[in-house]
Amino acid sequence: MSQPQDFDGFILPNGDLISIEDADAMLKFLIGRTENLAEIVEGLWLLAGECAGAGHFAACCRYYEKIFALVDNPGEIARCLLALGQARNRSL
Repeated sequence: MSQPQDFDGFILPNGDLISIEDADAMLKFLIGRTENLAEIVEGLWLLAGECAGAGHFAACCRYYEKIFALVDNPGEIARCLLALGQARNRSL
């Protein structure tokens, strides 16, 4: 069994562990904390950045895909698609 120090993921305030790969669970967590779409999207950007910084580019892509589904501003869509393309390229 992996120990928390060996765990690749996030530890929620209640102590639950969520895998870095589980963008669905993290989105659900963010939605449970706020109904403000801008805050949810910002949280996803931060999580994607954490994934990228740790070299988990496939997981990073999952967060960008969640962002893409939530935004409707052309500039934000372009930013998301650029980041997604860069992360996919790095995950190869």
